[in-house]
Amino acid sequence: MLFKRGPSPHHTSLAMIGAKAGDRVLFVGPGHPGLAAELALVTGLNGQTLVASPAVLQPQFESAAAKAGSLIDLVTHDAGFLPLGDPPFDLVVWAAEIGALSEAERASRMQELIESLRPGGRVVVLDGAPTPRRFGGPAPRRLPTEAAVALLTGAGGLAARELGSVGGLSYYEARRPR
Repeated sequence: MLFKRGPSPHHTSLAMIGAKAGDRVLFVGPGHPGLAAELALVTGLNGQTLVASPAVLQPQFESAAAKAGSLIDLVTHDAGFLPLGDPPFDLVVWAAEIGALSEAERASRMQELIESLRPGGRVVVLDGAPTPRRFGGPAPRRLPTEAAVALLTGAGGLAARELGSVGGLSYYEARRPR
């Protein structure tokens, strides 16, 4: 092979998320279009990856999906509640700098995401920014582990835990009760 592809820059995130072929996944967040596109490759044609993002960022998600050769569905999510069609989802991924939100915003969004899951479904939170900011920009505002786990538990999530912290991102998960 002359032009061998290297590992995906999203390899760690995809492993932490743990999606499977055929899963219905809701991806919520203002960024990470490449991750959403590669997640759609995992869920495949028998699954669905629905991306809820601000309207202004949707062209970036469409471009990333086209580049990856994946299919994603997009809904506009600028603020407030999600305009969802027919939950429940097997997996919800929330990718954001959660520490930048007020405590009330975090709690209401997490509650909404947990309710979007089927019984026994999982929510995975990616808190922070995937790479260090350059040129003196503000550092990502990540929640302390105890606060993130309390957020998941307070919204009704079971078995809430930190999966790990790698490359500027902290990963947390919880399960919706059956």
